[in-house]
Amino acid sequence: MKMIKKHKWVGSIFCLVLLGFFLTGCATTSQLEDLEQRVQAVEETSNMALEKAEGAEVDANMAEQYSMDAADSADRAENAAEDAQMAATKAERMADKCAQIFDKLTAK
Repeated sequence: MKMIKKHKWVGSIFCLVLLGFFLTGCATTSQLEDLEQRVQAVEETSNMALEKAEGAEVDANMAEQYSMDAADSADRAENAAEDAQMAATKAERMADKCAQIFDKLTAK
């Protein structure tokens, strides 16, 4: 008889322990809703960050294109300056020749 009472006592304790596990191990509805709200907030934040990153990538590509355009323009300007310098040098030589011819004609 003592053994049956002992087993009932152990069974009751075991049932209480199991009940405690079930009550503390499960999330309540409010906890699940809170978790869902947190997940949504993280998703929104990550989506905003992704949009900003995509915008920054577009801006970087545009800046790179503008930079290449500016480099091309600088090269063309440098070539034009060299051409102008050569034309100025040629004009100077022609002016010197004209002056020499004029001097020869006036000397006679």
